[in-house]
Amino acid sequence: MPLELLAFLLLVLVLAVWLIVRHQNLRLRQMQHRERLAAIDRAVDDRSSEGPTTFREGDQEMSDPMTQWKDPSTYINWFRITTLGLAFLLMFGGVGLLTAFIIMPDPEMQRIWSVGLIPMMAGFGLFLFAILSSKLIPKKEN
Repeated sequence: MPLELLAFLLLVLVLAVWLIVRHQNLRLRQMQHRERLAAIDRAVDDRSSEGPTTFREGDQEMSDPMTQWKDPSTYINWFRITTLGLAFLLMFGGVGLLTAFIIMPDPEMQRIWSVGLIPMMAGFGLFLFAILSSKLIPKKEN
């Protein structure tokens, strides 16, 4: 039984990492596409220049994806989203463990159902942190 559970958890971990990497690549390609469209609108060929390109459009600055990480709110947003994902993973995993231990026919396993409360409560704490940390994000002045 523990070997199957370990294999399942490994599969879930690999799937989660793959989805995160895919999402990051998609965001990178979307930003590059928006920059190229802005460059075409301004009749600028951004492929001919060396290094990161920056275009000014009114007060809004569009730049390559690496410069967006200089803004502290980007770190906070990324951390909140990651924390929220981990919170849901822990909460649902804890509920699954709790349910699995309760419905098992073995009386020994039924007695340790409270082990499922540990990841569930840790996930709940991370969920509260993700919700309450929204006050850390500085408000953008328009």
